[in-house]
Order: sequence, then structure tokens, then C-alpha cells
Amino acid sequence: MGSGVQKFDVQTDSLDILEQYLKLALRNALDGDGSTFAVKIVNRRDKNHSLYLPSVSRESFPLILIQGWYPRKNGEKPYSYFNGYRPWRLFGRSDQVITFTRMTLKNREEKWAEQFLKKRGDGYTDSFNRFDGSVSVGYELRSCYSFPEVLAISLVHFYYGK
Repeated sequence: MGSGVQKFDVQTDSLDILEQYLKLALRNALDGDGSTFAVKIVNRRDKNHSLYLPSVSRESFPLILIQGWYPRKNGEKPYSYFNGYRPWRLFGRSDQVITFTRMTLKNREEKWAEQFLKKRGDGYTDSFNRFDGSVSVGYELRSCYSFPEVLAISLVHFYYGK
């Protein structure tokens, strides 16, 4: 029997920690050896975007999808279409995926956090209220159990108890 990852789901409030887990996931969950990595930014203006997303948690707010894909053939363009939804950007190395992902999250952090809070609320509920602690916006990195395997980076509520 070979080795592999059966389930991968991490939530953190740190972009640095997210990057470390993404490195692990690209090597293990996507089995990145010899593959091309395909990265897609979720287009929220497309009213049908949820049709093309792999399963993610209902509380999350998907931002970026990453797939391991077959190596690009000579002459193929660096942009391509997978599963019919918006262009995926192709990368030959995992460090390129990590750099692109980090820059994208940094550059759009405030805008996406604002959209997330507007859509998902401030995170306080009957079971976790302001007297229990505080809530901020964090990141989730998870495998989506699809073929080919997809990693989703989403925003989630991140809870700090008192």
C-alpha cells in the first residue's frame, strides 16, 4: 500500500501558518510530483459560481481553488479551462502557487473580509456570544474530495474564547 492523505482541513488566523500548511498540502494532498498546478480565483460576480465549486463547508467563503493537473504539453498556453468555469492559471512548481496565492490573499484581504462579513455575519451566535470571547476572520484550507482533487482556500470565522 502507498501513503496518502485521507482528509485535510485546517483553519488558522495567520497567513504565515496557512502558507506552511499549503506547502504540505501541495506535496501530499495533491501529490504534486511532476504535475502542473492549476489555480482559480472564485468569481463571485458570476451568479452560477456555486455550480462549479467542489463541496466546502457551509460556513466558509471560498476564494481560491487549487488542483493538481497533468503536465502542460509543449506549446500549450499558460491559461486553460478546467471544468468549464473561468480560466485556471497554471504553474509548474509549488513555490509559484504559494507565492501567487499569498500575494492574491494579501492584495484582496480587506475586500474579501468585508464581503465575507456582509454575507456570513459577524460570527456571534446563541452558542458563542460577545461574553464568550471575540471573533475575527481566519483562513481555511481543505481538500474537497473531488477528482481531480481540489484544495479550497476560504475565509471562515475564527473564534477566541476568554
